[in-house]
Amino acid sequence: MAACGQLPRTLPNWCLCPGVGCWLPSEAHSLAHAGSIPVTGICFVLAEAMALTDWNETNRLTVVASPVSEPVAVANVKVYAQVDAGFTDDDTLLSTFAKQARDWCERHTGRRFGEYQYDLRLDAFPKCGIELPFPPLVSVDGVYYIGSDGIEATLAASEYRVDSVDENRTARIVRAYGVTWPTPQATTNAVRVRFTCGYSTVPDLLLNSAYDYAKSLYDHAAPDLDKLQLWLAPYVVHRWG
Repeated sequence: MAACGQLPRTLPNWCLCPGVGCWLPSEAHSLAHAGSIPVTGICFVLAEAMALTDWNETNRLTVVASPVSEPVAVANVKVYAQVDAGFTDDDTLLSTFAKQARDWCERHTGRRFGEYQYDLRLDAFPKCGIELPFPPLVSVDGVYYIGSDGIEATLAASEYRVDSVDENRTARIVRAYGVTWPTPQATTNAVRVRFTCGYSTVPDLLLNSAYDYAKSLYDHAAPDLDKLQLWLAPYVVHRWG
């Protein structure tokens, strides 16, 4: 569900629904709770209907740590582009193209070249679980929430399960069997998930796609996106739902 744990920033008079752990329009939410139809069923429908279409989990991420060196190395781009290793006049330009190529490949696939550590912030614990982007997931480094006393507490690892079996999907954190997650303080960014993700060793096909993109830019040509999308198809990430 796109709206899980997300506080819409562009619409007034929204409230946090404890039934599903996401924000809904206050008036519609009140009407739903006054009716005879089960609240959670209505809230799920409303949450889907009112989800902001421009929302995605990357808007809620803060980078904690990133690779020390650029994964798409200029030296390798030069080999792929058949540029003499001793010719360094264009290294700065090639470095820019390499970063641009990596960024496009990462955005297209939903992956990360190299290992990154992120903080994902949500306004509540979603009942539908927490999706973690950019597989493969390396580790969940901590789940935290702001308690009713305003102090950040740690959710014990025994209270949740991590599903990262399918590397073609986003990983997810779900409640452990029989566990009820605590109710955080009703404020923005009340839940924080720190996790590490991305390829420590980037697959050759991903790297070659980036090299090809950078080479095209260096040759003053438009990248062959149809070809690159075909190459990258096996690595495109799918979301749950």
